[in-house]
Amino acid sequence: MLGDALRALRRLRHAGALLAMLCCGLLAYGSSVERAHAVELRPAFTWKLPGGYAGDPPENGLVPETSPDSIEAHRWLLDTVVDPALCDPGASYSWSTRSGPIPSMRRGLCKYTLELPERGTYAVALTAEVKGRREQETRDVDVDGRLIVAIGDSIASGEGVPDTRGAVGGDWQSRQCHRSARAAPALAAQMLQRSVPQTPITFIHLACSGATILQGLLGSYEGIAPRRGEAPLEPQVDVLDSLQTRRSVDAVLISIGANDVHFSEVIKLCTPLLHPLRFRSCLSRGATLEGKRYATLEQGLLEATSKLPRHYALLHAALAGIPGKRIYLMQYYDPTHAADGSTCGQILGIGRDVLDRARKLVLEPLNRIGEEAARRYGWHYIGGIARLFDHHGYCVKGREGWVVKASGSLSNGSAIAGTMHPNAAGHRAIATVLADALSPALYPAATRNKSTGGTSTGNVPKRMSTNAEIVAWVCFGLGVVILLGGVAVGLVLSFRKTAKSVSAKDASAKVKDAVQQVEALKATAVAGAENPASDAQAAKAASTQADSAQSVLQEIGGIISALPESLRFAGLLVLIGTALISVATVQFGGHSLF
Repeated sequence: MLGDALRALRRLRHAGALLAMLCCGLLAYGSSVERAHAVELRPAFTWKLPGGYAGDPPENGLVPETSPDSIEAHRWLLDTVVDPALCDPGASYSWSTRSGPIPSMRRGLCKYTLELPERGTYAVALTAEVKGRREQETRDVDVDGRLIVAIGDSIASGEGVPDTRGAVGGDWQSRQCHRSARAAPALAAQMLQRSVPQTPITFIHLACSGATILQGLLGSYEGIAPRRGEAPLEPQVDVLDSLQTRRSVDAVLISIGANDVHFSEVIKLCTPLLHPLRFRSCLSRGATLEGKRYATLEQGLLEATSKLPRHYALLHAALAGIPGKRIYLMQYYDPTHAADGSTCGQILGIGRDVLDRARKLVLEPLNRIGEEAARRYGWHYIGGIARLFDHHGYCVKGREGWVVKASGSLSNGSAIAGTMHPNAAGHRAIATVLADALSPALYPAATRNKSTGGTSTGNVPKRMSTNAEIVAWVCFGLGVVILLGGVAVGLVLSFRKTAKSVSAKDASAKVKDAVQQVEALKATAVAGAENPASDAQAAKAASTQADSAQSVLQEIGGIISALPESLRFAGLLVLIGTALISVATVQFGGHSLF
């Protein structure tokens, strides 16, 4: 009975192997047919959105500044390329959506830039007249983009890190504002663009070194380095409002408040080199701030700090046209820490006690009031920036120092204005924090993780031909059935073997031992039968019994020996099933099934 079952299983094993080879052959044929018809499946045109802020930079490695005037209302661009099969110098091409014709500009042979009115999904149709024949194809395209605007003071503008270094002024995107593409907001926009290249970013940089809320953001400002006869700058918020009327702004980065509380004045008034004949503590000496005389500098700083909440309230009112959830207020860095995290012994001759007091009077209230304003007005507050500099302040030397020294400011074209500002490494560190803060709102997880399809390249996903798909599914199904069958056979035989309470190896050894004993019994019986003095009848009976026992034991041994082969057959079924599933899966790979 068991032998018949095993023979049937062996025949089934051979049939399974033949079935696996048949599936492989059919899949190979389906793939060749699919490749033969690949030309027919190619789209009539491909498309992509123009490169964003992290596009190809000029030779100096810096991305050029985008003028606010370049942003036009109801104008979103889409670059298209006609497929070579339809590309002909004498052909004519027209583009349209369901709403009508699309304005297009020819960029080269079979290359066009289309103008669409809004961002969104469009069914774009290409109509081609090629050598007397008319071809038409419609494709869905996604027009999208992000607009990021940076406003504020020297921290946002990049004071201290000009685009290119130079003892005679350096090279700035805006010399009047000491605005640089190496500033943290600009670097953050570039980081975001590289992380999500299929969605172009437009970055508008309006920040200006020396700006305050009242002069720079809400009022006109002459800039940090105005040339003779140069007109004052338009208020940054006014430029932002104008942009908002032409295109929705996705994020506004703001760094403002330090000049409102006279942070730079503390450095100037407390540096002994600039006031060699004054021996009292700078904080207890009289000072003039914004044209007003105070008995002590500390008194003037306290009054300025008390006004800051009102200034933020005015800024909030001026930004009423932009949703609060799109506004990001940056925390200020702290340049006063040594490598071990303690306060520097001195900076520019300013002692540790004055640095500690200035931090309490200026920096800590500045960040606290900014965070409170952000919470009150529904803005995002980007914290964590001050702590970045806990071990990278002004007195830290080498690459671990993230603050511009006075000598570095003079040598890179910032004059003295760049002193105490973040250097290139400092701006890169801040940029990472800014990019992480902006990313969730600009690119929600659902959008960032979804397949972009043709968004970046304009290529549609391939789909398997019908025949190849059917064969693949059949092989996949048979593979699953055979795999499960192999597992079931293995489990049944394993349970059966366990029920005998002996493993095949141990059972075979015991049977071999028993056969040897029976052989000895048989030999003894035969010897007794040949001896006339013995009981011949008893010896003959013993011999017959021994023959019967030997036959039974040999049959048991055959059954047990067959069990490992059965288990090997179960394993082969699992192998064949797995092979069929693997072949089908490889065929599915890189194709869209649904």
